Amino acid sequence: PAEDGEPGRLEVESRYLFSGYLADPELTASKVTAGPDGYRVFSMGDRAQVTDGVLQLLGRGDAAVKIRGYLVEPSEVEAALRSIDGVADAAVLVVSTPRTERGGADYAPPGMRLAAYVSLDPSRPTLSTAGLLEALRDRLPDWMQPQTITLVAELPRNERGKVDRDALPAPAIRAGAELGS
Repeated sequence: PAEDGEPGRLEVESRYLFSGYLADPELTASKVTAGPDGYRVFSMGDRAQVTDGVLQLLGRGDAAVKIRGYLVEPSEVEAALRSIDGVADAAVLVVSTPRTERGGADYAPPGMRLAAYVSLDPSRPTLSTAGLLEALRDRLPDWMQPQTITLVAELPRNERGKVDRDALPAPAIRAGAELGS
């Protein structure tokens, strides 16, 4: 419950909700809880507010974004990168692709893409960005593949030790990346 105009986490309550995620009781327990009178409550992960009786969606409460119609959590891509032998650390940003001209007056609308930043373990054999992309193909579906991978000596950190995403260099735009390919 939230006051009128106060942002909060959007939850759906119904006795007709799904009973949970297939073969994932841990995820089910984190998202679906028992409510009063036999209802189930589903925590959507979205932020919202009600102002004067009108529900306003404010965006995701987490870092998940839609890429090519699929919900992608950048931390999952980071975990996949860190699982590659020779990767010391990784960060993944969601960046907007600019409008681009295609054949005269046709313009592709801007979209979202993933840009990865990877620091390598100096004690291991050096990996190339192509090698990292190849390793990710075995770990992630294609819509979760970063469009670019930028190798950095180390990820910049703020005073609290978190990755300073604003201090990362601008990612390169790979040919075709702005078209969602």
